[in-house]
Amino acid sequence: MNTEATSEEVAINTQRIPIEESYSLAASKHEWMIEWRYKIFTRYYVSTGAIAAAIAWLINTKNVSLEHLVYVPIFLGAINGLMFFIMNRRNKLLIDACEKLLVKIEKEHCEGLGVYTAWDVKKSWPPSYDVIFGGLYFGTFMFLAVLGVSSTLT
Repeated sequence: MNTEATSEEVAINTQRIPIEESYSLAASKHEWMIEWRYKIFTRYYVSTGAIAAAIAWLINTKNVSLEHLVYVPIFLGAINGLMFFIMNRRNKLLIDACEKLLVKIEKEHCEGLGVYTAWDVKKSWPPSYDVIFGGLYFGTFMFLAVLGVSSTLT
């Protein structure tokens, strides 16, 4: 496999992007990642609801041979919570990278005036979406993991 860059690729990689274009690109990526955060959140509720329905059905089923399988959707729910926690964490890192770049551009080229510079003030209350969503996802993982372990032991 040839890993050497052609002269055309090198020329493209060394071109400087105008600051306005960098700002616009970072702002659009930031907006996209914020929107994606809510899409992840809605998918979390749909998948958790389906898993909860499966758990409820297995608990209330009249078929004795299926009752002992209740731990399967519980463990799937725990894995689901962990997966969404990881996705939320990755999303946060991408959002933070965009915000850091946007604040840097505003401070260097707009005399510190701009929405991202004003937004950069870190507050401890109310908690950020990342704290709330991350806590919800990780809490789901922990709760269902403990419930799954206890259901297999009984």
